[in-house]
Amino acid sequence: MPKSLATPTCLMLLLILFLSNVSFGQNMPDLFFVVNQPASLAGNYGLANSNPANPPCGSMGELALYQDVDGNSTGCGAAANDLNGKIALIDRADCSFDEKGINAEAAGAIAVIICNDNMADPDEIFNFTVAPGAFTIPMVMASLNTCQNFKAVLPELVTGSFDCNLPLVDTIGGPLYVYGCPDSNLTVCLALDSAFADPNNLFQWFGPNGLPLTPAPSPDSCFVFMSLDTTDEGLYTVEITNPNSPGQILVFDSIVLQLFLFDSAGTKYFPDQAVIWFGPDADEPYREDLRDTFLATKLAACICDSLELWRLLDGIVTSGTDMLIDLESKVCNLDGKTKIEEAGLNYLVVTNAPGSGIIRIGQKNQQMPVYEQLELAPAASVEDDTVLVAVVDVGIDIDHTDLANLIYQNPNETSSPGDDDGNCQDDDFNGYDFVGDDNDALETSNSHATHVAGIIKQVFVDNLPGPTSTRLELLNVRTHQSDGSSGVYDVTCGIYYAYKQNADIINCSWGYVGSESEIMKRSIKQAGLPNDATSHCGSFIVTSAGNEKNDNDLTPHWPSNFSSQFNHLIGVAAVDSTTQIMDSIAASVTSTGFSNFGQVVDLAARGIFDSDAASPIVGNSNKEIKEGTSMAAANVSGAAAVLFAVQPGLSPSDVKTLLKDHAFKNSLFTSLVESGNLLFVSRSIQEATAFTPSPCQTGTSDPVASLLPASIFPNPFSSGGLYVGYILLEKNRNTTLVISDPSGREIHRADLDSVPGEHFYYWNGKGSSGQLIPPGIYFLTIKLDGKPAFSGKFIKL
Repeated sequence: MPKSLATPTCLMLLLILFLSNVSFGQNMPDLFFVVNQPASLAGNYGLANSNPANPPCGSMGELALYQDVDGNSTGCGAAANDLNGKIALIDRADCSFDEKGINAEAAGAIAVIICNDNMADPDEIFNFTVAPGAFTIPMVMASLNTCQNFKAVLPELVTGSFDCNLPLVDTIGGPLYVYGCPDSNLTVCLALDSAFADPNNLFQWFGPNGLPLTPAPSPDSCFVFMSLDTTDEGLYTVEITNPNSPGQILVFDSIVLQLFLFDSAGTKYFPDQAVIWFGPDADEPYREDLRDTFLATKLAACICDSLELWRLLDGIVTSGTDMLIDLESKVCNLDGKTKIEEAGLNYLVVTNAPGSGIIRIGQKNQQMPVYEQLELAPAASVEDDTVLVAVVDVGIDIDHTDLANLIYQNPNETSSPGDDDGNCQDDDFNGYDFVGDDNDALETSNSHATHVAGIIKQVFVDNLPGPTSTRLELLNVRTHQSDGSSGVYDVTCGIYYAYKQNADIINCSWGYVGSESEIMKRSIKQAGLPNDATSHCGSFIVTSAGNEKNDNDLTPHWPSNFSSQFNHLIGVAAVDSTTQIMDSIAASVTSTGFSNFGQVVDLAARGIFDSDAASPIVGNSNKEIKEGTSMAAANVSGAAAVLFAVQPGLSPSDVKTLLKDHAFKNSLFTSLVESGNLLFVSRSIQEATAFTPSPCQTGTSDPVASLLPASIFPNPFSSGGLYVGYILLEKNRNTTLVISDPSGREIHRADLDSVPGEHFYYWNGKGSSGQLIPPGIYFLTIKLDGKPAFSGKFIKL
């Protein structure tokens, strides 16, 4: 853990790093004695030089304690031991420095280290003078503490060398962890105590890549980080030099800049932030009282003020663990309030960046049908209609020539300022920007959403059968910063907004690994239900499975892992553009660059498009090729849009059924995605034309009603094992428990009782080796018929 933490409030503009705990008394060290052996003493020890004209730079040898004939080590008399060719260690007492130097040189010593005797400041060193010509060997001073370390080992062999150029590393006990807030400014300054302070000091900052951040050293001890984003995270170093000590680095120190913290399961979240979903009976006075109680500030609100983003003040703490426990306990306390539906941390949610998310095709021996291989029956037709696809992302370039005529126009908003359609978002003519909390969701620097939108359009146009006036519209919902980062709060706002705008499909080409968000889950669950204000049946949500190369069954990825809980959400992996399938599952898993996988992933789809299918990027008519699960999800969203076009009465769950049941089943793919499903657009379209739509869902959209949420207790646990309680509502379900570590490695598996009713399973906390698992964070999954139905985390102390 870092020695100290500075935690942001997102209003903090200045962070001062006090270098006041460095133990060098009156002066900075002029040089260092570098001990090579013994290993227990190895390190760099700061020294003060007595004669700058005669430093012992480069000298090396064995250290020996000077022994006077009277049994002392003051060097005030002739040496009684052999010092020839050695470095003499002499106490500061009883006689002058000159006399000590003369006696040591007469005994054959090559250098002298004077041991300071300041009991009040045992780390003090200082420069001192000797008479010119009294002796010729170098003389330096070490602190009382340093000498006590040396004497504790002597007379064993102690060897070392003098280094006059070694920088003072780690003066504050390890890199200081500094936490900034995304999209804000942060000024970091070094405040030096009297031991360091000098108006001639010069400061030079270096970035994570080792390159200087300023063209030359400056007398300004501060550095300003502007508009922080995830690219700013990393290790920064600062060098302090002084013209009076040419060629020497007086101080060399480091900070680690992070924008996020980690919960007890290792999931990144925004420091000091909580997301609160209030019930309908929580009026404003109640909310104000609650904020006052928790010393909270409301940062933002959406869903007609039902969802609020809070800043919870934690101040400056000395341990990351202290802060994590404190904030999580506050959120847990909030979650138990009667007028709060859900409360949770604002987890970091990032776009699945293209370029690394493809399951690579290896040796080829099995043909996969291409999209055009199955022709539609002549009778197939498309009704005149509009299919609305919401792209919840970094924001689309709505002026792009390939997309401009597809951007959604809100028919219920007029040109007059205000909220004409009553959805609590002012003037949302083309969508909404939840990052800036305004109606300008245009993005011109990050092409992720624009590329996703282009693929959706392309797949829709290429696969729409027959002449039709069916129109594809794109709802632009900006939830992510330009660097691709977002939080649970913004994406929850975006999903709910798209649902209330009657989006048929909501494309979510982003996600995160770790702890499930009940806040996000609530929004997703609602999106699968009929819109009370309209006749719309709900939204079909398409999610990317992620590019972390993980097994999502063991290392949950959200929101794609909700596919096992909701029948209106689908999780998508990515394959490359070949029409062949690899002959070896092992080859695919070990190849470079592949998407997440697992039985919780519903199907795989092409996630890369060749030059004939290059999708738009920002900048008028620019195009380029991208790859990844983001693109695969867009591919499926385009296919789903065609299904809605050929059969407008489909419910969201119907679309998932058509895509999965009529996917190409490949036996070589079964360990990577459920049933080896590969997207087969033309077959799904053909089946949709004769498909009888099912009624809209009511009440709940959770298909895993056969298992009620399980409980893990005690959590955390130590040596006594833990219990898992679960309630099974259906019989004849193959029920399996799997425990894995954060890397996804399975450490325990058990078949559970599948008889309907309440059950408890005891686990002794031991892995397959029979030994207790080490302390850490672990994941527990309950599977029904091979599909995850419950995921939870626990801590072993």
